[in-house]
Amino acid sequence: MKTAEEIKKLIALFYQGETSAEQEKELIEYFNQTDISEDLKNEQVILNTIFKKDLIKIPAELESRLIARIDHLEISSKPRIIAFQKRWIWTSLAASFTLLIGIYFLFNKNFSDQPSKNLSQTDIEKIQKAQEAIILISKKYNKGLGQLSHSQQTIAYSNQILKKSINNFNQQ
Repeated sequence: MKTAEEIKKLIALFYQGETSAEQEKELIEYFNQTDISEDLKNEQVILNTIFKKDLIKIPAELESRLIARIDHLEISSKPRIIAFQKRWIWTSLAASFTLLIGIYFLFNKNFSDQPSKNLSQTDIEKIQKAQEAIILISKKYNKGLGQLSHSQQTIAYSNQILKKSINNFNQQ
């Protein structure tokens, strides 16, 4: 039986890939023993795992199943590329169409900001007065909404205080 130092040298050779089949058998025999030095316990776990991998049986049809699966993945991945390309084409066409419509309306828009030439000066003044009235109504409406919101917050706060007071009174 070899000493621990000789086994350590064999392990080093094994990790470097320089052991013969006989030397590997010696390692297997050594690590199958029960009385192994403590400093080689970690090596025992590692090498037993490595040597036992040869004992694992791989089904014969596994290779053909893996090849078939890879071929299936290659075939199924091609339509996705085509679908992406078609989507890209339709998206670019839609963007181009939208851009053309935008350019058309930009150059052919009716300038509604300018008063029409068919309106008299009094009609234009009436339109301006109506616009001012609408703006005033909008400001008042927004101010009223702000006050309503503030009132709702005040009522909610008052309700909280009232509920606390009632709960305190009921607990006494």
